[in-house]
Amino acid sequence: MLRYFVFRTLLQETIIANTLYYDMVWTEYQYEKELTTTEMQEKVHVDEMLKRVAHLEWQDEQRSKWMCGDSPQYVVPDDCPF
Repeated sequence: MLRYFVFRTLLQETIIANTLYYDMVWTEYQYEKELTTTEMQEKVHVDEMLKRVAHLEWQDEQRSKWMCGDSPQYVVPDDCPF
């Protein structure tokens, strides 16, 4: 019973964190591109928003590693001039 409760609690925290990322990206993207709700649902925009959500999740994972004392993964950005 305790094992189920712990799993359920962790699952709920994960769902809340993921929902937060999607909400943040949706709002920022809509204001940035000045799109309507209908335009936001086009495949081009959805794909771009999913990339942004994945990047936010990756950043959060790296931040957690750093705060726990582990070594974060260093990545050179694609648009790096060097």
